[in-house]
Amino acid sequence: MSRTRARSTPCSRRTAASSSCSTERCKATGKTVLVDVDLLDGFAAREVVVTWLAANTRADGVLSTKANLVRAAKRAGLVAVHRFFLVDSFSYHQLARVVAQSQPDAVEILPGCVPRVLTWLRDDVDVPIVAGGLVCDKADVVAALGAGAVAVASSNRDVWGM
Repeated sequence: MSRTRARSTPCSRRTAASSSCSTERCKATGKTVLVDVDLLDGFAAREVVVTWLAANTRADGVLSTKANLVRAAKRAGLVAVHRFFLVDSFSYHQLARVVAQSQPDAVEILPGCVPRVLTWLRDDVDVPIVAGGLVCDKADVVAALGAGAVAVASSNRDVWGM
């Protein structure tokens, strides 16, 4: 994943089969499609879901909080985005170590509406940063990109067209 500002759409449905259909609809819009594999029912932390997505969909990559799924995505030739929920300073200080282990193409920081943390993180990791979670409007998008995020992820369809 390059450090240019990507236009991506997290395409997260509840089943792997419905992800295939949703992925096709998202790809038709010309967007990069990243499937949030943590939200697929019945798969928990199973690497087989990543293998299935790579073989049976046109998904460009996956989003996951689980290091084993991030590594599986890399092995399958998919873009791998490791998601981190930063709830306190402890979770922030663990991030660089976990990124070194999972070797993602990018990290997603949640909530993404915290530009100050994004600026700190730029100095701590060597992969692109995606801002996600609570990115609700144009001001949030501009702030996240201005703080160093290469892209934003949002379930808010109004944000997708920005």
